Amino acid sequence: MKLSQVAAQIYTVRDYLSDSAAFARSMERLKAIGYPAVELIPSSTISDKEVAAICRDTGLAVAAAHVPGKT
Repeated sequence: MKLSQVAAQIYTVRDYLSDSAAFARSMERLKAIGYPAVELIPSSTISDKEVAAICRDTGLAVAAAHVPGKT
């Protein structure tokens, strides 16, 4: 598998995503350890625009996103 095909699942660090500052720190750390992309989860505390800006600013691509479905 190529490194460009690897993405961190944000769900695994969800306890560290309490607000936009914490989200930004976590994304910076994921980028620093070598992740080129992330798989997002819905957030009730961070707007989609903030998430997009943080990912763009840290240089992380968004590989996928979990979206709520109807049950």
